[in-house]
Amino acid sequence: MPLPLVEARAFRDEAESEPPSFEDDQPEPEPAEAQVIRPRVAPPRERRVDPGHVRTAIVGSGVAVAVIAIAGLAYYVNKFNPTEPARPRVDNSVQQAPAQTDSAGKLNDRIGDSGAAQNPGQSQRPGGGTNAPAVQQGGEVAVAQRAILYTEMPESPQQPQAVNGRVFWRLDSESAGQGRPVETIVRATVEVPDAGLSLDFTIRRNADSAFPASHIIGMRFTRTGAQAADAVREVGVPQFKAEESERGAPISAISSALGENLFVAALSNVPVEIERNLELMQTRAWIDIPVRFASGRRGIITFEKGVSGNQTLADAFSRWR
Repeated sequence: MPLPLVEARAFRDEAESEPPSFEDDQPEPEPAEAQVIRPRVAPPRERRVDPGHVRTAIVGSGVAVAVIAIAGLAYYVNKFNPTEPARPRVDNSVQQAPAQTDSAGKLNDRIGDSGAAQNPGQSQRPGGGTNAPAVQQGGEVAVAQRAILYTEMPESPQQPQAVNGRVFWRLDSESAGQGRPVETIVRATVEVPDAGLSLDFTIRRNADSAFPASHIIGMRFTRTGAQAADAVREVGVPQFKAEESERGAPISAISSALGENLFVAALSNVPVEIERNLELMQTRAWIDIPVRFASGRRGIITFEKGVSGNQTLADAFSRWR
């Protein structure tokens, strides 16, 4: 049955004045717009060079070069196969110089701290010495020059023991190996009989262009008697000086051991250092060889060139030019 007109209008007005609520049916809010995720790029890091790493690289390179040089030197010198040098026969009618009682100061003074005082009553002459003639196998008369072995003593470290010896200089000839030409070499034979020590000291020109050295010094020691077991374990770079009592100037070289009692020193091939080395070898009158024995004791073998040594070196350098 249709509603009366009045009631229909009242129902419509009420519906328009109070809209219905649908809280449970509210639509879900629309999701926020998806944001694009972009990778974060870290700012570039400043590259810094650690000075310590640079120093380490430089030192490591220097050590590698030295190791290569020593290895090459050992290979080169081993080809020489050194033989026992001929020992000159001494004329017993000539008396040797009396043994020195003063050791001329500490070993440290002679090696590197300061110059030692000259021995009282000892005459120092560049190129001079005790001339004790000797007859070699070929009948040639050789002249002995002075040599001294200084050895530190545990009971008196400030006063090393000094034992006198002698040295003979001569020119010799050897081949560096099979198929190589014979080369002139300088040989000095140092003898200290009372200490059971001898030294075969040689200087040769380096004829191998592949090896970085101008000259090669060979040092072969021999121990005899009660000191036979006390071998030479370490040898320093040879030092040259004008007088026996002063501190020596080391040549520019790398010294290395090829075995017990056998050592070599490869002289620098840098032009300015070659010039300095030649000046020291030709103008200085005495040579120092710092050593350390198997017992741990240190020592210095010092010997003079004298007239025979100067003439031998002059002849050798003249032939090497």
